[in-house]
Amino acid sequence: MWNAVKNFLKFHGIEVKNKLPFKKTIKYLDKIPTKEELRQILNAATSIPTRIAIELMCYGGLRPEDICDLTYSSIKSDFEKGINPCAVFVPQAKSDSVYVTFIPETTAELIRQYFKLRESKGEKITEKSPIIANPREKGRGIRRKTLTAKIENVIAKKRNSITANLRKQGTMDQAIQLKEIF
Repeated sequence: MWNAVKNFLKFHGIEVKNKLPFKKTIKYLDKIPTKEELRQILNAATSIPTRIAIELMCYGGLRPEDICDLTYSSIKSDFEKGINPCAVFVPQAKSDSVYVTFIPETTAELIRQYFKLRESKGEKITEKSPIIANPREKGRGIRRKTLTAKIENVIAKKRNSITANLRKQGTMDQAIQLKEIF
């Protein structure tokens, strides 16, 4: 973009220095968790739906809004046949297309347990049933804000437990550094 501005000014007879007239901004990149941190986050998730959501994000690369839109039909073909890794067909509302990702056997088994739990409470799982149900609205998927809040709570719980452990060990400097990372 700077070259376009520079060429425009040059065309109109305005002398241009080669340096940019503004500072380059560096975007903040999210911290990518290590395998150990990921394991700790998954262990901190106490509810099955939250753990499923975190696994879908970690292993399937899904965004929270994608998870909210997933229905049983998204996983049905491989899920019913017991094929692992299980294909997940993710609908994209903006482009009206579908992309495919995969989840490991552990995530598929967790979804199986969750469906059994929902069926034991009287819900009939159909192709239109959401993968993660809204506990307040029967037959509807969880809302993105609710899901995001649940995931953030799990990460905060994990962060707080690490900080508490470091305080016990007397390494508070490391605890402060970890708080800044997460």
